[in-house]
Amino acid sequence: MPIILFFISFLFLPLVSAQAVISVPNNNDLLLLTADINKQGSLAVDNIVSRKVLAHHLSIGFSQEKIVLQLKWKHAFQFAGYYAAQELGYYNDAGLDVDIRAASPRINPVEEVVNGRAQYGVGNSSLLVDRQNGKPVVVLNVVFQHSSAILITRGDKQIGSIKDLIGKRVMIEPNSSELLAYLKKMGIPLEQIQIIDHSYDVSDLIQGNVDAISAYSSNEPYLLNQQGFFFKEFTPREAGIDFYGDNLFTTEDQINSNPEQVEAFRAASMKGWSYAMEHQDEVIDLILKKYGEGLERRQLLFEAQMMNNLLVNNLIEVGHMNPERWRRIVAAYKTLGQIQNDNILNGFIYKSHGGLLGTFKANFLILLEYLVGVFLLMAFLIYRNHQLRILNQKIEKMVIREKQQRQNQSTFLTMVTHEFRTPLAEIDSAIQMINLSAVDSSIAQRHHQIQLSVAHLNELLENTLAAERIDNEPLQPELKLISLAPFIESLLQRVMPSHGHYHSDIPSHLLATLDPHLFYMALSTLVVNAVKYSPKDSEISLQVETISEQAHNSTLVTVSNHYISSDKPDLSKWFEKYFRMPNQSNIKGFGLGLYLVTKIVDAHHGQIRSQAIATDKGWKISISLLLPVISSIKAES
Repeated sequence: MPIILFFISFLFLPLVSAQAVISVPNNNDLLLLTADINKQGSLAVDNIVSRKVLAHHLSIGFSQEKIVLQLKWKHAFQFAGYYAAQELGYYNDAGLDVDIRAASPRINPVEEVVNGRAQYGVGNSSLLVDRQNGKPVVVLNVVFQHSSAILITRGDKQIGSIKDLIGKRVMIEPNSSELLAYLKKMGIPLEQIQIIDHSYDVSDLIQGNVDAISAYSSNEPYLLNQQGFFFKEFTPREAGIDFYGDNLFTTEDQINSNPEQVEAFRAASMKGWSYAMEHQDEVIDLILKKYGEGLERRQLLFEAQMMNNLLVNNLIEVGHMNPERWRRIVAAYKTLGQIQNDNILNGFIYKSHGGLLGTFKANFLILLEYLVGVFLLMAFLIYRNHQLRILNQKIEKMVIREKQQRQNQSTFLTMVTHEFRTPLAEIDSAIQMINLSAVDSSIAQRHHQIQLSVAHLNELLENTLAAERIDNEPLQPELKLISLAPFIESLLQRVMPSHGHYHSDIPSHLLATLDPHLFYMALSTLVVNAVKYSPKDSEISLQVETISEQAHNSTLVTVSNHYISSDKPDLSKWFEKYFRMPNQSNIKGFGLGLYLVTKIVDAHHGQIRSQAIATDKGWKISISLLLPVISSIKAES
């Protein structure tokens, strides 16, 4: 009778718009359902529970198959789609009476399904390992496009990177293969960490009983934040390991014996998932009312928000899976030694009996997934190209600005040098004029000191301008063929009169192609420095020899002297611009000489070699200039 009254009411739907009260039996009592009936003839039931009851009673007369869905954990938004399919009547519409069972640490969904205590289960990518081990599991749909499995560590300084887990205590739950693959790929041998059975209690991490735990990005971070605990997250996706997350599975026997039921259950479940992700607040109310003992609304909202990034249902249809993605997951398991069968995927991925339309839809989704990937890659490349153009423009502006600043600096130095040179030349000229007349020896000595100071300032100006020119523009040597022996002997006679103890070994037959002016500047700098920093009466040596390296002849000019220091000299710093020897403030210098030597040798495509050898009086310092493009002729030539 209630069913007859219900259908009679539809005869008047085109004529009225009103509130209707419909009586349907609910156990032994009557349940009043309030529905909005509009002019178009549609019926909008007030809430989910009413819709469920309505669907149930409309299906009276049809037999329903009792089946069990075994979840992989306790009730949570993680399984929202199955709750929605149940409460919205999608399972009832498919002729199914579904018992949704929560799990505990002692319950393995795969064992429950394989042993017949459940017909369907929620698993993860480790189903591949179960199939390798002889369990005939078949994956029906993938719900989570990305696994939520992560590692959470204490936030203290002891663990700055994932590699700091070596030697640490880590709680890892079963079937966490992607985490193990992650550790292996990051170079962390499993035998070098202390793996502990999971207690499923975050307080072990908080209290310091362990250093890290395996967790779900949609759950444990919320619990730790609620307790104000500072932690760090590490995800396998950082290393390119991207497993599927939660999926729906059954067995080969179930598919062979009940193909229509499998197809109906799979379709109803995915329909529930689509609804749940689009109506999260509504489904959270449902979970709290019927499944949410011990759960909080804020926790479920956090879980739902995190799952948006795991399901990616705004881009990919819920339940879609890509065979190529599964092949990459198989390859990851092979690196762990957990899969050896190359044909493991044969029969593992469920093929829908949706006919030609279903096949077309599946292929279209695979194509769509690749097209989305190509689109995202192109968008990223376009964005990067735009960013690079902006960066190049900034760099060009900086280069122009720096070049202008250097030019201004060079102009200023040239001007200042000119302004200094004129009075210095006048001072030097005046001193020379005064010295022409007879003067007291003490006064003459002072005049000499003035002349030395003038020469010192002129040298400073010359070196500063030279360094500035070299920094702004590369040196362009004017190469000439010169005879080394007379060239170097002339140099020594000019710079060594004040230091009588020197030894030179220069073969008379050597010719070199180099810039005479620049080579004179470089070699005289080495000799003058050797004189300045050597103890009095110590010997300075200059040696020239021809060497052959890599089928090329070169000449090696080496200046050696003794250097007093208790610490070994750091020769690498000696050639830096403006570097001065430590504890040598009484010796005049600008820190530019050896810097200019490096630039001159570089301009000749040569090398500088230096070494410090310990002696009983300190150190023997040897600095060598290796100059290529050398010719040798007989002395008489």
